[in-house]
Amino acid sequence: IDPIIRSIAHRCLFSCSRTENRKQSTTMKTTTRCFLLLPLLSNSSWHCQAFAINNHPRPFKSFLAKPSSTDLLTTTTTQQQQQRTRRRYKTTATTPPLTTTTTTTTALKSTITASSSPETAVLIWATGHVIGGLLAVPFVSKACKTWYRKIDLPSWTPPDRLFAPVWTLLYASMGVAAARVYQRTTTTAAAAAASSTSLSGITNSGVMVLWAIHYLLNLTWAPVFFGLKRLRLGSVINYLMLATLSVLIPLFYRNNAISGLLLLPYLAWLLVATALNNAVCRRNPTDKNGYNEAMFQSELLGLQKKAADYAGVTWLL
Repeated sequence: IDPIIRSIAHRCLFSCSRTENRKQSTTMKTTTRCFLLLPLLSNSSWHCQAFAINNHPRPFKSFLAKPSSTDLLTTTTTQQQQQRTRRRYKTTATTPPLTTTTTTTTALKSTITASSSPETAVLIWATGHVIGGLLAVPFVSKACKTWYRKIDLPSWTPPDRLFAPVWTLLYASMGVAAARVYQRTTTTAAAAAASSTSLSGITNSGVMVLWAIHYLLNLTWAPVFFGLKRLRLGSVINYLMLATLSVLIPLFYRNNAISGLLLLPYLAWLLVATALNNAVCRRNPTDKNGYNEAMFQSELLGLQKKAADYAGVTWLL
């Protein structure tokens, strides 16, 4: 029977090679069935199968070749892993993707960061605002010891010892309010970018820029008023701060209600400071050359100190 089987196999392979490009899938099925029947017809089936493998194109060689022990072990391990996965997620309709663990870990890290970062950010913003306000201390301290109490001041001028604690509390509240709005703005940045309304754009993107401008104006006032003794320019800066703050408070309140309320004491104090600045300007007018009583008193104290040093007398302010 061997010559007959060998002839049948040779003809099958010949026909497969002719129709391989057009009917590859059908040929594979036919050839496979043919060689599955060979062990039933002859004792030399493995010989014929080897003949077919050596004389057939590569796809059929790989299909007809016997699997190795390594392949069987890999297949068995994969099947076991799939069974364990299906058993673990048997309550769900579909098997979860491979990135489930990574996604869960990332979400957990995000939750931990979100829960711990707000308090730290608020503390950093409050401390930064207070430190920024401390930049004005040298100018205010020197002016209060020299010319500020020698010019004509209104009777309702607050005492000097009140300015330091009040401004410290105000700068801290300003930092807390700005931090809360900044956190709110960063979390809703995507929604603000997708929004087409101009008010929403101002609220979510430009509010912190406007706050930075206002804070810089605040830090500029003390060097201008107490350092340069430019009383009218200080009054202009106060009006600019009031204008920007009147816009910022509604925006802060819309982003975070507590932030808007925290700015109300600052607004009240700024109104008092603006009124005091205007009263000082009226009582100590500035001439056309920009010269005022504050400059005169400062120069007078400087001349008295030089005269005391020249005479060898200890000068006490």
